[in-house]
Amino acid sequence: MNAVATNPGIFTVGSDGQGDGAILSSTWATINGNNPAGMKKAAGGSSDTIQVYMTGLGDPDGTADNASHTGTNTWPSDCITTASYLATLPAGAPVSIDGAVIQGALLNTGNMAPCLISPLSSTPNLPTAKVGNVAATVTYAGWVADSIAGLYQVNLQLPPNAASTTFTKPDGTTISGITSPVQLPVVVTANGVASQGSVTVWVAPRLTVKDPYGNPTMSPLSTLAAHCKAGASCTSTIPGPVVATGGQAPYVYAVTSGLLPAGLSLIGGAITGTPGANTAGTYVLTITATDSAVPPVTGTLTFQLQVDGGLVVTGTPSPVTTLFGTPATSSLLATGGTATYNYALTAPASLPASMSVGQLSGVFATTALTPAGTYTVSVTATDSSTPQLSGIGSLPVTINLLMSNTALNALASHSGSGTALVLTTVSTTGNTGAITYTLDATSQALGYAIDNTPGPTKGDITVSGLLGPVTSGTITVTATDAGTAIGSSGPAVYTLTISGVNVL
Repeated sequence: MNAVATNPGIFTVGSDGQGDGAILSSTWATINGNNPAGMKKAAGGSSDTIQVYMTGLGDPDGTADNASHTGTNTWPSDCITTASYLATLPAGAPVSIDGAVIQGALLNTGNMAPCLISPLSSTPNLPTAKVGNVAATVTYAGWVADSIAGLYQVNLQLPPNAASTTFTKPDGTTISGITSPVQLPVVVTANGVASQGSVTVWVAPRLTVKDPYGNPTMSPLSTLAAHCKAGASCTSTIPGPVVATGGQAPYVYAVTSGLLPAGLSLIGGAITGTPGANTAGTYVLTITATDSAVPPVTGTLTFQLQVDGGLVVTGTPSPVTTLFGTPATSSLLATGGTATYNYALTAPASLPASMSVGQLSGVFATTALTPAGTYTVSVTATDSSTPQLSGIGSLPVTINLLMSNTALNALASHSGSGTALVLTTVSTTGNTGAITYTLDATSQALGYAIDNTPGPTKGDITVSGLLGPVTSGTITVTATDAGTAIGSSGPAVYTLTISGVNVL
């Protein structure tokens, strides 16, 4: 090299050495007022890492031999010497590194371009950096592959935005706890020599956002044991929600890049639902969290969601609702596998014998004898592939009690007579146990009552001592089953409204 004396200089967007630095984010986007770097409250390296481009940091002091060393692109152990790079150049190439392009294709497997590795070397020259006069962590300092020798890339992890940290702005004033985008001076020092003090970088407060596995960075969920599966709920396979911290609760979450597969939703940071048919694949999602501060602080997280292939079983129509004594059907359909499909009732473990599903047709059916109750039936479909795919469809089924009443008796001139007379009699079928009847509060207040005594008078609605004449109206009767049908989630309850009441 013609000179190795240290004279740090940061390149700027305006090419005049002042103002916005030529600084990129970890996604290679230019950092500016519209795209500030993020500073987070948490310590331990959670703030963004920025890429500063500069020159004048002196001679690289990497020690790896490009001819014999192979690595894993790990700084600083895989940084090669300039001499070993020159030795890989073809015959007739320049013998000086000056003006040479560091060709990535000439770097041995896993090796990095010449870079600064001190304090590993005997001559410490690893640069230090400050942002807003607060120390930032240097995570890489070296030449840029496929660029000219002498162009340095210095990666800096921004300091945490703690409320107690005081930053110095370009005009010399200070600020503690950044709450909105602001420009801060960025200075890199090597061998005791600092870069120009007129270069700035835009920064803004950011939330820390962790993925469902607790990782705050890009994390391929597909490499973990838990997967979503088409046709199956993700609740048991995604271990938790996306969680934001470092701001003012509550937080609002939204998918701002990428699309969730059909059937999944983001609710309060949690990915819930069942992926639909033909949704297998890898989904790259960016989720943005926004806090409740004024102005609000945001944070983003990009990660991968893997949906494995599987059958999807749906019912049409769904749910099934009918009265006892009236058969009902629903057609189940499996998609996403190889025909032919076989269907079977798999949950609950015990169901009424009057419920069935066609093994090949997928038609679910009840009969006139299916007891009243509320059921959630699971139908499993298995395809003909090898290995076989299976999927489960959930079908809500409600068989209501069948209630009826006899014709209304004429009760003319009964009002205030004090004599209990039968207005009508209610009967119920489809129940598993004894029925208990109740009247609505309005009817009871008017003097109506219903008999729950076992025997021929059960279900009689009587009237006596009405508080006033009732020329028309309705009575609401609710029947509650004391028993629970096999496979039902609870006792059947049904309500009958009797209209046309006419008492004078």
